[in-house]
Order: sequence, then C-alpha cells, then structure tokens
Amino acid sequence: MKQLNFQRNLKDQSGFTLIELLVVIGILAILLAITLIAINPTKHFQDTRNAKRSSDVAAILDSIYEYESSNNGAQPPAVTGVSAAVALGAIPSQTATATSFSTPNLTLTVPSGNIITTGTVTITGCSQAADNGAYPVTAGTLTSITVTNATASATSATGCVISAWTGRVDLCANVVPTYLANLPMDPSSADTACAPTYNSGYTIARANGRFTIAAPSAEGGAVISVTR
Repeated sequence: MKQLNFQRNLKDQSGFTLIELLVVIGILAILLAITLIAINPTKHFQDTRNAKRSSDVAAILDSIYEYESSNNGAQPPAVTGVSAAVALGAIPSQTATATSFSTPNLTLTVPSGNIITTGTVTITGCSQAADNGAYPVTAGTLTSITVTNATASATSATGCVISAWTGRVDLCANVVPTYLANLPMDPSSADTACAPTYNSGYTIARANGRFTIAAPSAEGGAVISVTR
C-alpha cells in the first residue's frame, strides 16, 4: 500500500511542460522590452528612424544600378553630373519676373521663397538670347538669384525660366515607378516624394565612379551611408 501511495505522489509532482516554459519566457521578454522602452524611449525611436534610413539609402542606390543594368550600363540622366554631395529632391521651374545686368552678373527676380544660393542654374526662355545658358550662382536671396554671365544682354530680358539647378538631383523620372515604387523620404522630411518641389532628406555624391547615398539627418551620432 505504501508503495502505491509513493508512486501516486510522484505522478502528482510532475514538472512544467515545454509549452509552459516557452510561455513564461515569452512573457518575460515582452516585459523586458516594455521596460527598456520606458527607460529610454528617445533612443528607441531614434533607432527605429535610423533603421528606416539605412533601408532607404540602400534602396535608392539599388535603383540606380538597376537602371544601369536595364539600360546597357547607362546611368540615370539625373545623376550624370553629380560629384560633391547634393540633396535628392527637386525645385519647380521658376519664371523670373524681371532681370537686370551688371557686368559680369545677371540678377533674376524670382518668386518669394527662393532656395537657390549656390551651384549652377540653367536659364531658358529669355527674350534676350544671350541671357540663356547654364551659369554659376554667385548670390541668392528669398526673391532673387544672381549668376555670373559675362555675355548677358545689357537690355533686361523677359520670360526667363530657371529650369534646372545643380543643388538638387531629382531621380523620380528615372527610377520611379520602374525601380522604386516611390522615392524614399527621410523620417525628418515633411515633403511629398516626387512633388514639383521636395527635399527627400537624403544626399547623393559620386567619386571614382562610385555613388554614395547618405542620410545627413541620422540621429544619436549614427553615420548612415552606402557606397558602391
């Protein structure tokens, strides 16, 4: 009788099952994660945004080389003149409401909100043909752009349009939607991708035949860029 009672007690004292142990471990992991987020939520959000940035820069660079692969090695037209780092984005064509010439500079009055202060602009549509061309920018304010143009007409032109600017590179027409569903935007950017005017928050540079896509707004001291 005592032997039977001893065996029955052993059966009643069985341990945890594997499923029960896994459930306990899972609960502890969740509690740990919640605790870490509660202790340092800022770092958690920074890491999340930086993870998106890392994914974005890789995707943008991939799209450039996918374009090359599909076009017999030809680079996307938007990036052919890239050297030093410039923003990935676009500006709308801006019509100059007035021009003035003072050797060797040509100043164009443009709509308020101008962001062009450096780089090179392409001017087209001027009634004075000598004012058309691609010229380096020497100065810029919210309402004007001044370029070096030694051959500009002394007579004020009309109809001038700033049709391109080297300060931003717009990849949208080259890679969207064939190689990217849409151009990725940095989490800090409030702009709309591929809108007439936007700044993605990412930059592109080229040196020694290799492109670098970077995220200047990376947080927490992180450096995020991809070069290939």
